[in-house]
Order: sequence, then structure tokens, then C-alpha cells
Amino acid sequence: MRPLPVQAGGVLPESRHGSPGGHAAWLLLPLLAALLLHPLVLANPGFFSHDEWERLDHIRGRGLWDFFRAYGLPHAGPEFGHPVRPIGFVQQGLSALLLEPAPFLAHLLDVLMHGLIASLLALALQRRGAPIGLALLAGLFFAASPLTIASTGWVAASFDRWLALFALLAAWAAWGILSDGITLRRGLALAAAATGAALSKEAAATLPLALLVVAGVHHALNPGAAWPWRRVAVVLALGSLPVLAYLLVRLPAIEATLAGRTGAAGYYAPTGKFIGRSLSGYWNYPFLPHLTDFPRQARLGLPAFLGAGLLHAAFVALAGRWFGWRLAALYVAAYFVFLLPVLPLREPGAHYLYASALPLAVLTALLWREAWRRRARLALAVLAVGTGLMLANHAMGQWRLYRAGICQAAFLPALDAALAQQAGPIAIAFVPGIRDAVARRAIFTRPAYAEVTLVGGNPAPPGARLLMMGADCRLR
Repeated sequence: MRPLPVQAGGVLPESRHGSPGGHAAWLLLPLLAALLLHPLVLANPGFFSHDEWERLDHIRGRGLWDFFRAYGLPHAGPEFGHPVRPIGFVQQGLSALLLEPAPFLAHLLDVLMHGLIASLLALALQRRGAPIGLALLAGLFFAASPLTIASTGWVAASFDRWLALFALLAAWAAWGILSDGITLRRGLALAAAATGAALSKEAAATLPLALLVVAGVHHALNPGAAWPWRRVAVVLALGSLPVLAYLLVRLPAIEATLAGRTGAAGYYAPTGKFIGRSLSGYWNYPFLPHLTDFPRQARLGLPAFLGAGLLHAAFVALAGRWFGWRLAALYVAAYFVFLLPVLPLREPGAHYLYASALPLAVLTALLWREAWRRRARLALAVLAVGTGLMLANHAMGQWRLYRAGICQAAFLPALDAALAQQAGPIAIAFVPGIRDAVARRAIFTRPAYAEVTLVGGNPAPPGARLLMMGADCRLR
């Protein structure tokens, strides 16, 4: 396979160790790193929200095959916010069977999947001409990325991992077509990856734009070459047709959402009201260690918010100076391409950033390699600060999920015991200073807890038995 040419001071020189034979062991390192870097995810005895438990509720009530029938086939849905993600739902249905008997195994599957994507990123880079050291470094940065922890630590957010996996495979296949032309194998690989992305998450609607970014990077790394119009057209056609077919199936739901004919339209209908907040939050996220669901300026302060944004911009500026401003701009496009569908949402979510971790990991690896080669002390200092903040952010995100899981693992059994002891409505109040977020996430929209009301500081409903949730998340 033809390696990429030397570009920008040796960013992607021809690998002298490009053959897969005899060098397969290094591919296990990102996977092993993922296992070592997620101790609190693996040790978590609970889970993050009601979504995981709803899968199990359905299976208990109607059976596993009914779950697969309901969630494993593409359909229009009532509105576009209604998830139609067969691949992720089938996997989550199987994971749901492990929630109670073996939470460790449920979390282990998620961490293993993350590690496999990290190893796949390293393999894809090496096979397309990157040195093994650079490819391995990118895989390790992805394994430790703070942009991935919200999905890796949340069973119900596996859709983002599936989307990133198929997007990576699509980019790999597209690069082969751009470099060496179309073959049946490459064409089928790209079409299959695009189909997998479309069946993983609605954000795959931007996959054609992502493939256009891949074509832009390929052209930037081949200076002087003419724009390969025919090959780009083939890539876009093969990557777009499965996505278009999916959108056609969901056309009635899209029309209902845009026309405001659904109850969720206020949440999912496009609006410019939240775009600015989402753009800054997603851009600043890697370098903002925090213990909340999503970093907000009001909580973290303007200096930290501006500093994180400027640090990310400094990474891009270094890339522009060393590798060319066109590649720097393409990095920004790659970072945001799968976030475009969620920018207008009322509530941002950290799990949406999982695919953005791929370009960030590659950029960080390239910058570290080039700064070390140049002995650029100031750049090395900037990279050390940025990398340290990202690692701290990853650790704090893991701690946040672990605390939520510990609390949920105490709260739900106590609530189930209370419901079993006495029939009738239950009201739950909270010890002052205790947030009710874990309790709300654990029982939200679950039929088994229809008679449970979280009252906070409000009076309990008439006739309800009042329980108090303490700091240990148990009920009294």
C-alpha cells in the first residue's frame, strides 16, 4: 500500500516498519492502556441514568426478542429525536442482562470497546503511512482522552462509540480510494462503514461532510497534486447513499420535528439560541477539568473558560505554523463535524464529543512529536500543560461517574425495598445539601416507579409515605 509522502517537516513520513508481520504486539498497547486508565469505570457498582435500566425493564416485561424487534429495525419514529439506532440498541440489550448480576462485566465491555477503537486508530494511521511511534502515541492519547469518558463510562451512551468506530472505518476506506483508486473491496468497505454509522446514531447525517474533510486532509498532504475529483466523487457517493437511505426512512419524523408537530420539537427543532453556548462549551471542554455533566461558564468562571479556549486555539496555532494553516482549519472542521447536529440542542452532552476525540488525539500526537523533534521548549511547555489538563479532566470525569454509580447502587435497592414493604405512593425528600440528580436520573420515566415523587423542598402529595434520602443515598 502506497505510503503518504513526506509533508510539513516529516509529519507523515514513510514508515520503515509498515508491514504488519512481526509488529502486531504494539497494537495491544492502546487497548491495555484503556483498561489501566479506567479503574473507576470498571469498579463502578452502579450506572449513570435510567436509560440503561429501561432496556432491562423492557426485556423483563416483554422478553429479549421483543426488545430486538422494537429497537433492532430501522423505522421512522414519531419525531427525529426518537432514537433509531439498531446497532447500539442490540448491544445495549445484551449489556442490560449484566446490569444486576455483573455490573463489572457491563462496564468492562464498554472499556474494551473503547480500547479497541484506540487500537484501530493506531492501526489505521500506521497502515496509511504514519510511523509506528506516531500511530501508537495517537492511540494512547485517544485512550486517555477526556472527550471519551462520558460515553465509555455510560452504558447507554454506546451509540457515540459505535458512530466513531464506523466513521473511523469509513475514513480508512476513503483514504485508500483517494490514494490508490476504487476497488470492489474498498468500495464495499466504505459503503458498509457508512451503513454502520447510519444505523448507529443520527449524527451520521454529517458523515459525507466528514469524508470531505478526509479528502481535504489527503490533498493537503499531497502538495502539488491535482484535486482528485473522480475519486472524491466516488467517496462521497459511497458514503452518502446509506445515510440518504436512512434519512428517507426517517423523513416523516424529520418533517414532524421541523413543523413543530411533536411534543419534543421544542428540544430538537433547529434554533440558533444555543449554538454559541454549545460551540464554546465543546471547544473548551478538553482543557476544563470539572465535576459537572457539562462545563458552564457560570460555574467555572470566565478566566478558566477563556483560558481553556485559548489553549485549544494554541494547539491549532502550532499545527498551522508547523504543518500548514489548511491542515489546522481541517482539524477544526473534523473536531466539529459530528457535533453539528447537536449544537442547537437545549442541553449539551459530553458524550457527543466521543468522535471529536479522534482528531484531537491525532493532533496532540503530531504536536508532541514535532515539538520534541524541534526541541521547542515553549511549545513543549504548552503541550505539557494542555496534556496535564486533559488527563486531569479525564480523571475527574471518571470520578463523577463513579460517585453517581455508587449513589445509584445504594438508592435503587433501598427504593425497591420500600416499594415492596408497602404499596402506595412514596415521596422522597433530601437531606439539605444533597443533590437529587442521581435519584431523578435513576427513576425517570420508568413505569415501576410511577408512584414515586421526588419532592425536594416541596410538601409531599396527600397520602404518600415520606422517605428521606441521606448523604449515603439510602432512604430512611
